[in-house]
Amino acid sequence: MKQVGLATYTLPLQGKTLTEQMVQYLEAFDHAETAVHNLAVAQEAKGLAERFQVNADKAYLAGLLHDVSVVIPNDQRIALQIAVGEPILDAERQAPFLLHQQQSALLAKTVFQVSDPDILSAISCHTTLKAHYRRLDLLVF
Repeated sequence: MKQVGLATYTLPLQGKTLTEQMVQYLEAFDHAETAVHNLAVAQEAKGLAERFQVNADKAYLAGLLHDVSVVIPNDQRIALQIAVGEPILDAERQAPFLLHQQQSALLAKTVFQVSDPDILSAISCHTTLKAHYRRLDLLVF
């Protein structure tokens, strides 16, 4: 079995902006279509944020990075979660794709150097939300 670790999904970023870096990153892993999707979600999140008085810059960045973990094959998600010492719920064991939201937040933090807890929270629950959500979480969800 192939060894799975975070280093497998880390590469130097060349773009000047986070938007350029996201596109370059996903293209490097042959996921240009997800870059297009992320750009659309980022624009929509920014528009919704302006409409509902949520920080538009944070909404844009959360939308921009919400699916960067598409680079991780579903059959490697559980192994990566174990390798980085993160918990796995029973539902995630049954449907490893659900881990993509947490793993996108992990990549946002480690690859793209995003440290804002609001942005990371919104990314980490953009598919399933969570019980005690923030306004930004709800907006990206």
